[in-house]
Amino acid sequence: MVTEFFDEDQADAHDAFQSWRADHPLGYFLNCRTTGGWMLHRVKCPHHGTTDWQAGGQWGSLTRTRKVCSTDRKELLDWAQQQGISEVKQCSDCKT
Repeated sequence: MVTEFFDEDQADAHDAFQSWRADHPLGYFLNCRTTGGWMLHRVKCPHHGTTDWQAGGQWGSLTRTRKVCSTDRKELLDWAQQQGISEVKQCSDCKT
């Protein structure tokens, strides 16, 4: 099942995303990058800190850009294709 988190859609998006990550440590998420385009990450990717990351801290909310999550990597890539997203980059740090 694909789950989306985005500050513009839900007031508690950051906390809900962090809870999802804590509950699905082997999952994946697509990050809509601020520079445009999408990148696929593992839940434990170092780019996004730990699940203890608090919104409003030095780096702000993780969901100021849309996060699309699933425990199934292929499901996320299929979702992207259905949305007309032509390219999804793979994070080289978390080796998706």
